[in-house]
Amino acid sequence: MKGSHGVYLDPAFYEADRSHNAILFRNSLDVIDTGAFWISGNGWAQAKVDGSICFHHATFVRLQTALVSLLIVNVQLDHSEDAAVKQTELKAFIDLLGGIAGVPPTKTFVTGDFNNVPTMEPYFLLDKFGMRDAAC
Repeated sequence: MKGSHGVYLDPAFYEADRSHNAILFRNSLDVIDTGAFWISGNGWAQAKVDGSICFHHATFVRLQTALVSLLIVNVQLDHSEDAAVKQTELKAFIDLLGGIAGVPPTKTFVTGDFNNVPTMEPYFLLDKFGMRDAAC
């Protein structure tokens, strides 16, 4: 239905690294916060984890329903073959995401391209930080 959905894409981050970390959402939900962060350092300056091939960022939208606040995050992580680089980047992502999700954390859905599969060591960090793979 025309006009039933909105899309959020942080233009400054798109211009900086040409990533399309867009989030599509229903207009019937109230958008209470939007933003993006670099997956490195404090998240505010364009940077990358040592050994990463590319700069990467995550885009987020906080939505409010009548009953709950939801944080939707879209991310693409590095495609390096180096497991240590992947682990460092994923840990930086989790740490930065924790600052946005708050305490106690908002119900959070993370989507995107992790460039990991369940048999790779960095994938296990997701479980360590309380995340669950919806595909499982």
